[in-house]
Amino acid sequence: MGSNTNELFKLAAKYFYIEYKIKGGSQKEIAEKLGITNSYVSSVLNGSRSASLPLMEQIATQLSNRPLDEFLVVGRRIKNGQEPLQKAISESEDTPESLIAKLTYYVVSHQRIEKELEEEQWLLQEALDIADYGIVIFGKDRKVLAYNKSYKEMFGYPEEILATRNIMAYAKWSRPLVLDQIKFDKDVEEALNSTTRITYTLKLKDGRTIERIIHPIFKNEDIAGWAVHLIDITLTKRKGDRKK
Repeated sequence: MGSNTNELFKLAAKYFYIEYKIKGGSQKEIAEKLGITNSYVSSVLNGSRSASLPLMEQIATQLSNRPLDEFLVVGRRIKNGQEPLQKAISESEDTPESLIAKLTYYVVSHQRIEKELEEEQWLLQEALDIADYGIVIFGKDRKVLAYNKSYKEMFGYPEEILATRNIMAYAKWSRPLVLDQIKFDKDVEEALNSTTRITYTLKLKDGRTIERIIHPIFKNEDIAGWAVHLIDITLTKRKGDRKK
């Protein structure tokens, strides 16, 4: 970060802090709101220590309720001997400091959004993995949007197959595990075109019986994709057979 940006920030901070203090604000209050030490705030405001652009953004908001680019423009006016809050007609908004501040704001905002999405995705995956039955969700384009640990383990999918994120690749992998592969093909085709809930029974060569429930997902009355629940009912079925 250039020394010019630090200088403009210092000038603007000094200007706005006077009014902030008159209104009852203090460096201690800023420190508490931002989760940093009072001495750190003091050293940033007096210019003896540089601050990161995200911290500058936060301090600018606290002192003036302005975005950093506007805050730095005030510093530039002070440096040029102009009235701090009176914008000159010929003054350009696209000063180097303004552009840097805007870019930083977008980068920081993007990083925050990415972090929130990552946390939401983690929470969703944890919720899926809690289920003791297989779950796979895919869209109209056959792209797999999510699956859980039980689904992966149920058919022993290798990572290279899962990485394709293609439901047809998943079906092709599991097909040799099924006793009646012709029926399996028909069931898959029907499932990929279903608009209502469908339940299939899938018998595997290793003796397991899997109940497969297809749930269509709608958006604005149109099919958006499907959620499939796969439940191992082997033990339940065997108990029923014995009773017969």
